Amino acid sequence: MGGVGMSIAYEIHAESRLIAFRLIGDFVVKDFRVAWAEILRDPLFFKGMNALWDLRAGTLATLTRDGVFAGRGAVLEMIDQRGGKCKVALLVAADFEYGMVKMMEILCENGIPFEVRAFRDYDESLSWLGESAPAAADG
Repeated sequence: MGGVGMSIAYEIHAESRLIAFRLIGDFVVKDFRVAWAEILRDPLFFKGMNALWDLRAGTLATLTRDGVFAGRGAVLEMIDQRGGKCKVALLVAADFEYGMVKMMEILCENGIPFEVRAFRDYDESLSWLGESAPAAADG
């Protein structure tokens, strides 16, 4: 597991083309950048991997408008390294976070070559990604 000491932890499941992220506490754009820098150096990573962002143990409540656009900017900066056509599922539990990730879904429609979708159900998010539950996941 990567991202120790940050608000974002992740596991790479190369066999299923999946990066499973878990937000713990407040979403911090700096931690997003650090996590991606680690992932891009990880030998298990390859371009075009799908991503599941499990935000259920965290909150987006401290994310400002500037933070949302900084996050989008961070995604744009790493598109070439991230590469490939992929899907990104954003999994939430609370209504507030669902509204925030729906806004992110809309912001990603222009200029970002990933399919992004918000979910409230773990199994539904995996189904959309075309994955079965990774062995280490506790949906």
